[in-house]
Amino acid sequence: MAAMASGGSAQEARYSASGDHAYKRWPRYRDASEGLRNYWYPVAFSKSVGRKPVPVTICGEQLFLIRHEGRAHALNDRCLHRGVPLSMGKCWFPGTISCPYHGWTYDLADGNLRAALVDGRDSPIVGNKSVRVRTYPVEEHGGVVFVYVGDGEPPPIEADVPEDFLRPGVKVRGWLRKRRGDWRYAVENGFDEGHSTYLHRGVVWTWIRRKPAYRVVHVEQEGDWLVRTVDDVVEQVDYPGLGRWPHGFRPWQRNVVVRGSVRLPGWVRIQWPDWTAYEVFMGTTDGAHLSFMFAVSHAKGLKAVLFGLRFWLYIRWAYMWQFNRQDQQMIEQVRIPPERLFRPDKSITVWRSHCERNARGLQGSERETAVRLSDGGDPAWDDSDVVDDSDVGVAGPRDALR
Repeated sequence: MAAMASGGSAQEARYSASGDHAYKRWPRYRDASEGLRNYWYPVAFSKSVGRKPVPVTICGEQLFLIRHEGRAHALNDRCLHRGVPLSMGKCWFPGTISCPYHGWTYDLADGNLRAALVDGRDSPIVGNKSVRVRTYPVEEHGGVVFVYVGDGEPPPIEADVPEDFLRPGVKVRGWLRKRRGDWRYAVENGFDEGHSTYLHRGVVWTWIRRKPAYRVVHVEQEGDWLVRTVDDVVEQVDYPGLGRWPHGFRPWQRNVVVRGSVRLPGWVRIQWPDWTAYEVFMGTTDGAHLSFMFAVSHAKGLKAVLFGLRFWLYIRWAYMWQFNRQDQQMIEQVRIPPERLFRPDKSITVWRSHCERNARGLQGSERETAVRLSDGGDPAWDDSDVVDDSDVGVAGPRDALR
């Protein structure tokens, strides 16, 4: 730990300039370009799911949502006959959906084939137990539809979804968008300390917030969350041969310290004084992801009404649109590997190591493989350089000129 606090070990220094092979330290994470399977994901607001199919792609799987008798269902969006999307079909009969091509009709609850409309009532394909569209477990909490995308029995939803969403009376507002860029880069951006004091200068959201030269933070684990905690704030620095930066602050600006956290499978949490911002990034296909942003409040009565107004008049456009648009512009431009890391990236490498060790589905020999290089090893790396999840990762220089 002493080596990390003073700027990093010699081994870390090698990796900070190592380039391409550094990303091989996390083979499981590196290969998850379409997302991490075997997790519950938020995929829609409840109010947006009705009798018309709503297609969505999560972790490379195309599925659709539909509601029948008040209950939301999720099915694989592919007819078993010729592969046409079922979300293009019609609901001729209660509790079913029919493919638009030849009328194969499936039960919404279990995916079984109920009829093949152009083959008559005695079609021999009907009743075949192997002809069944995959269905997905669905739960609704806080006005949000959650779907389990994975294999086998799902864990309790409490294992994957922040408890804020499961509390009675929670007020959840937000914005779902499909965006360009890798979901992993989006998560890393949300937990990255280095960009937060630099990229977001000058936008409305930070107009009253003082942006220092840098902050020194450490990462520690609290339950399911990795939490980025500020140890020191350095407002200005005299950079040798360049001068002082930042050049100055407006008199009304104040330091506002917020806690940033991240957890599997891709949740980012920012805790403001009277509300909490959540964003979950979900892989869809290579090079694209879904971003579901939430503003969560437990206010009641008049305070709840005022928070709703504040969301629509300020939070949604100043934070979710303008502020995060800057992030999105960068996420679309990230090109790794190769990459060269520096001290503020400790928050990112701790997150990658956490995924490598704890992402669901790593067992036995797979787990052993996940903590070594996928190519059989590299003399510039060994197990001692892997950051333990309970360890503290220091991000940011402590010895800079003030």
